[in-house]
Amino acid sequence: MSNQEYWNAIAEKAKEIDNNALLRRIYLFILALQGGTR
Repeated sequence: MSNQEYWNAIAEKAKEIDNNALLRRIYLFILALQGGTR
């Protein structure tokens, strides 16, 4: 699985948990970290 596929899978999962504010906040934090390491 490529790195992009990995993050696409997480994005799909995030849609499932979109109504959970805490998990969504954690997800966005991880995305920010990942975006800063490219």
